[in-house]
Amino acid sequence: MTALICREDQIPGRIDAALGVGGYEIPDTAWRRVIVACPDLYLFMAFFRIRDYDNIQRFLTPSMPLREVHLQLGIDLKTTQRQDSDISCFMRLLTHRYASILVKLSIHQWRSAELPLRRIIEKLPHLCRLLYTDRICASDLHDAISIIACGVCEKLKELKIQIQDDESKQVYWRKIIESYTEEFKDIMELYNIKFLLDIYKV
Repeated sequence: MTALICREDQIPGRIDAALGVGGYEIPDTAWRRVIVACPDLYLFMAFFRIRDYDNIQRFLTPSMPLREVHLQLGIDLKTTQRQDSDISCFMRLLTHRYASILVKLSIHQWRSAELPLRRIIEKLPHLCRLLYTDRICASDLHDAISIIACGVCEKLKELKIQIQDDESKQVYWRKIIESYTEEFKDIMELYNIKFLLDIYKV
């Protein structure tokens, strides 16, 4: 069973232009039956180039066995469209409904609003992999890594952060990356976590 979300001109079935997205919604009752029949089902959902995340929340029902989520906005040179792509509410929904089962989260935005990674890590302690590409606050990044260093995410095996920002700030971020990498590399090796901080290159 799949939930289909795609561009309106590529939808093979139903289209609802008023909602900005199309595809097939699977009711929560169906997901509950699937879980009973397939208790080990691994559900992966990818959202590609969907700017209004509020519209795709209707596809996420409470009983979905959602294990992995990938969000990719892609490169958008229009600042107004990037400003409209705030995924904070969407992330609150993910952390509220799927905190106990979500194991991989991949977020690849393009210079959008800063997302507080510390809160995500606090609310998703069972993550095995966290991949993040976007703008970020240096202090929030440090707090997020510090929480991991305290052993909160005992199942975490990979943490990859690629920082996006203006070219004028690259020297600043290189110093931050060098400092944080040196500070946390030993504890990450102790926990056997693949740890990478880098500047995103287009």
